[in-house]
Amino acid sequence: MNRITAEEMKQNLDVWLQKVELGEELQVIVDGKVMIELKPVNKLGEKQRPYGLCKGEFVVPKDFDEPLPQDILADFE
Repeated sequence: MNRITAEEMKQNLDVWLQKVELGEELQVIVDGKVMIELKPVNKLGEKQRPYGLCKGEFVVPKDFDEPLPQDILADFE
């Protein structure tokens, strides 16, 4: 993982973003502390997971959108 200062990031933003796009992770240092971590959402070559992997393993109850009972609401307050 590369560590660079915010100033280095500003000077070569395109270069650093391209490195992240290619799969590198990057930490940006501000005042001697890691303030930002950049990493690619999907690393090069990785495919997104298909929808419906758990199809049939869970059924949404019919009352899913109904208001919660008062005793459960009270627990949140």
